Amino acid sequence: EVFAAAATAPLRAAAKLVGLAGTDADVKTELKRFRVLQNITGTFRPGEITLVLAPPGHGKTALLKALAGVLPANSIEGTIKYSGLSPEDLAAQGISVNRLAAYVQQVDTHLPFLNVRETAQFSHDNSTPSPSDPALHADKLSAVTNLLALEGCIDTIIGDDLTRGVSGGEKKRVTIAEILVTNARLLCMDEISTGLDAAVTYNIVAALRAWARATSGTAVIALLQPTPEVFEQFDQLMLLREGAPVYHGPRAQAVDHFASLGFVPPATGGSEDIADWFVNLVALPQKSLMKHGKLSLEDIAASNVPVTTKALAAAWMASPLY
Repeated sequence: EVFAAAATAPLRAAAKLVGLAGTDADVKTELKRFRVLQNITGTFRPGEITLVLAPPGHGKTALLKALAGVLPANSIEGTIKYSGLSPEDLAAQGISVNRLAAYVQQVDTHLPFLNVRETAQFSHDNSTPSPSDPALHADKLSAVTNLLALEGCIDTIIGDDLTRGVSGGEKKRVTIAEILVTNARLLCMDEISTGLDAAVTYNIVAALRAWARATSGTAVIALLQPTPEVFEQFDQLMLLREGAPVYHGPRAQAVDHFASLGFVPPATGGSEDIADWFVNLVALPQKSLMKHGKLSLEDIAASNVPVTTKALAAAWMASPLY
């Protein structure tokens, strides 16, 4: 109804001019609450990086924004805790969730005429307290830029569509550097591989894994089509279907979990990567069974293989891994 009212607004305005319609007060609109995420429960541990996979529109961005404290508080039902503390508990101790957790969006937004070093330093100086020893700042900046292999373009300006600067892969690494130089302990990253080739994506994910191991930080990363090499970098895997988790456990055991339910994984070296198989499975379970399991719709209906969101989520919660 809201969209219908917006679409007909120009016609109603024209009708009012000629006296054929009433006022805007005569048009009633109704806002309905839409539940994007459903029954989300789980733990993201220190020192680990988690891959979030789901078809487009199934809640990846909403989950990341919820974890990072970006969504309005009144839009979330339930409680998100950080090391056992709610946002209210953290605020009582003088800790801001927006500094503890960071959300990295798909689009790289920078000041085009600052170079890489200045961009990272500006982010660092405005997000961390001044240390007693100024050398600590320089050491941290150097460690982050070296971790992300930015030393070769450290004095190059960022640039934009009209001004030549760093490459697309380097710009994405600068975006991540802006977050790593802060004191954020939880990184929520949304489709950070957009526009990047597989090699650059692999290097970025490997750097984030090294950061998590070295600092006991936590990274939750949503990717669309990671290669097998990138996929294997992750410790944990979370699969969402219609906003509900149908798997959230060790990445290495995910294939066995779905195989135990009756799904057939793709052959090694086949045309479908394992990450694509997971996304296609949660998007269209019946099609996955027909393609890899060689089952007909009648066979699927007669089997006990879960194919609905409710059934897949229930099968996950009944799993020993859960």
